[in-house]
Order: sequence, then structure tokens, then C-alpha cells
Amino acid sequence: MLKLITIITLLLPVFISGQSTRFLQNIDSSYAHENSIILNNTVDSYLNSGLGQVKIDYNNVNQDLFNAAVFFAINKERRSRKKQELTYEPLLEFLAYNCVNFYSKSKFKLSYSNNPMYEKNLYLAARNMDIKCHLFSANTNLVTIMDLEPKRKYHKDSKDSVSTYRLYYRNPIEMKDEPEDIVEPLTYDQFAASVVKTWFARKNRKKLISESYKIMACYVMIEPKSMYKGKAPYARVIQIIGAKRLSIEK
Repeated sequence: MLKLITIITLLLPVFISGQSTRFLQNIDSSYAHENSIILNNTVDSYLNSGLGQVKIDYNNVNQDLFNAAVFFAINKERRSRKKQELTYEPLLEFLAYNCVNFYSKSKFKLSYSNNPMYEKNLYLAARNMDIKCHLFSANTNLVTIMDLEPKRKYHKDSKDSVSTYRLYYRNPIEMKDEPEDIVEPLTYDQFAASVVKTWFARKNRKKLISESYKIMACYVMIEPKSMYKGKAPYARVIQIIGAKRLSIEK
């Protein structure tokens, strides 16, 4: 067992180096975007606007709203803990977009072993970008977009196609004239709250509340394959944060 751990430890830098090369080679430089919802709102104005109270339409996603909902939910939580809000950085959104599209869903699980890979790859990708930070970290997760009731089983109607994707708690054929017992999607704000609740409950919340990090961006992408298997569709979520240096915090 000790020998196996030693081998894995020795091979880890090689693995990360290979991942870094492939990530850099697959950067999509055509993505250039600034999130207008974030740029035109504060945490308070966003929450008061009600923008995030719209239910997620998995066939017609509002990408800016998806990203903004998570961004503001994180800053709301930081503020509640007396921490400075993080500033939106479009170049970090560029990196977040590329991470979501490059890494497999297995890299978006709550696994702390992935942090060295993200930190190195983000640093290498950002070296030639106009980002005034040289330390980066990431938080990732896979989160359902459906408002699932605990302990209730659900299924997909076999007659529904991907374009008319629906989940039901009860088979529509068996319900006769009763209303459809459909599983509703979350709102954008409910989804963001679910993401933040998980992240802040884990060990990596130390980074989420750190005052060393100053800038942030988020990206959310519904996993396409999750729409095919009769299960609740879910999304890959990533938050990237940047700092000039890390201070010693109490």
C-alpha cells in the first residue's frame, strides 16, 4: 500500500503537466464576454430585481443569469460573514468557461485532490492575460437543476423526447383526469443557493471566505448527457477566484 501511494505521488506532477498541456491546447479564445447582469447590479439590486426568481428552462438557458445567480449568492454569503465582496473579473469567466468545456464531469465533483490541477492550469493559462493576480483557486460541483422532493421517486415519461424533457413523480398514464404530477425545475436563485450551501458547508469554505482573494467569476453548464437517462438533469458549476498573494488569516 505504501509503495502504491509513493508511485502515485511521484506520477502526480507528470499527470498534472499532461493535463496542463492539453488544457492550454484546447483553450477557446473566441469566448469574449462580459456579464451585463453582474456589471449592472449590486447584490442588493440583483436580489430586489427578482431576476433570479424565474424557473430554469433547460431548453432555453439564460447563461448570464445562471452565472450571475451563483456570483451574487457567493457575495451575499461573504457579506453575511462580514467579508469583503469579490469583484467580477470577465477574464476569469473566460477561464471558467474553458474549464467547464474541457474537463469531464468527474473533475467537477467535490474532490479536493483536483485543486492542484486547477491551480496550476489556471496559473499557466492566465500568465499571458491581463489579470493582476498570480494565485488562483477553484471550487467545483455537480448540482441538479430540478426541485426534487426528498424521498420521492421520479421517472421520465418514455414518450417525451429530449426537447420536451419532463420528469414525473407519478406516471401520467395512471393519473387519468388528475393534474400532472410533474417535477418542477428550480429557479436560478434556488439553484445558486443550493450550490453555495454545499460549498460553504465543506472544508474549502476557508477559501470562500478568505480576504486574500479579491476577484471572482462563475460559470454554469447543464450536463448534456444528463438529459438522456431519465434522471434529474444537473449542471457543472465552477467558481474561480484570484489573489495577488495569500495573507495569513486568523
